[in-house]
Amino acid sequence: MAGTLAKLGGHHAGPQGQDRGGFEQSVILVGVGNVGVFWKHEVDRAAVAVTDEAPFKINIVEPKVPLVHNGSMNLKIVAERKKGYNEAITIVRFSIPRRRLGQQRRHSRGTE
Repeated sequence: MAGTLAKLGGHHAGPQGQDRGGFEQSVILVGVGNVGVFWKHEVDRAAVAVTDEAPFKINIVEPKVPLVHNGSMNLKIVAERKKGYNEAITIVRFSIPRRRLGQQRRHSRGTE
């Protein structure tokens, strides 16, 4: 297994081939509440890793109704385990409202 900071880029494969794109990201190191950014760093590389296949799959069941603007809804998350895999699966949301900071769900057996 391996990992690296990779430069990502692409271009249009058509006959003109003039359109090009790449990866850029602003990393906020020090934010000032709702005022803005005090210190940030611009990066042009992405962290990329090659690993073994995970012994499970995570799926989100598609809701029957659309999410309204600024709305919220509960989503059903289903874990499909490979045969013989019974270890805990931890799911962490990356965009968490402040009032729920640190909440995690941990499932240990079966398909949940």
